[in-house]
Amino acid sequence: MYKLEVGKRYGQRVSIKLRTKNRRQELLMRCDCGRNETWCRPKNARKHTKCLCCAVDERGRNKATRHTAAIKAMVGEHIGQRKVMATKVVRGLHKLLMRCNCGRDNTWMVLQAAQNHKMCSLCSSEIRQVASRLKAAVGERHGSRVIIKIEMRKQQYWLMRCDCGDETWAQATKSWVPDVCSRCAAKVRQVASRLKAAVGERHGSRAIINIEMRNGAQWWLMRCDCGDENWVLASQLTKLNTIRCKMCSNTLNANLRRHPNLQEEDLQRLLALSSTKKKLKEMTAHA
Repeated sequence: MYKLEVGKRYGQRVSIKLRTKNRRQELLMRCDCGRNETWCRPKNARKHTKCLCCAVDERGRNKATRHTAAIKAMVGEHIGQRKVMATKVVRGLHKLLMRCNCGRDNTWMVLQAAQNHKMCSLCSSEIRQVASRLKAAVGERHGSRVIIKIEMRKQQYWLMRCDCGDETWAQATKSWVPDVCSRCAAKVRQVASRLKAAVGERHGSRAIINIEMRNGAQWWLMRCDCGDENWVLASQLTKLNTIRCKMCSNTLNANLRRHPNLQEEDLQRLLALSSTKKKLKEMTAHA
């Protein structure tokens, strides 16, 4: 019965010999790859159309194909601060062309290295340099708060402790970091509400028309006799250049250079005359 199957092909294997062992007939199957010759029963020869080596190779090729497709699909994605620009295979290894957001570095690397190094060496060295310089900033005082810790995230953050004991993280932008915590700021706002009685006071040629508290400091909205309005730090009103607006100060200094022999009263009259001319120009412009 099975003698007719000698020389018959099943997929990639061919039966080349028939034998009887333990009252069972077996076929010697040879694969086309030439790496494997195996005795098996005729019914199993019909099921297994390739040798074990070829089956393992095929599974490996399918896995490699899926891996290659997954690697190619990563083009355009971001890994940390780097973007995948292209892929290639070098000696069986898939490599990615990684471009940093800073635009100064384009590097070929394997996937594992790209996942471990999410920014270029230039950016990492700059961050280390900034971090080394920032260690000296620990302990610095900003208003009523002290820096007790510094961390580098996407930006620089400070852990600040207020004199009242409150500790909060703040983004380290000098123009943004408040000099007081939120509790102290609330107390300052309460004090500011009691300072509204000072509205209307005159300092030189300017009068207070509004008061605000910013970062623990008192700011006054001043209106000059010439009509100019500007915010002034209350602690600076002791200086002569804040008693009048910038335009009046420039006019007064110009008159003093042109007429060095004039007295203070004459200079004030000239300043009042220039302010009157300015108001007349504004009135004619609106008319």
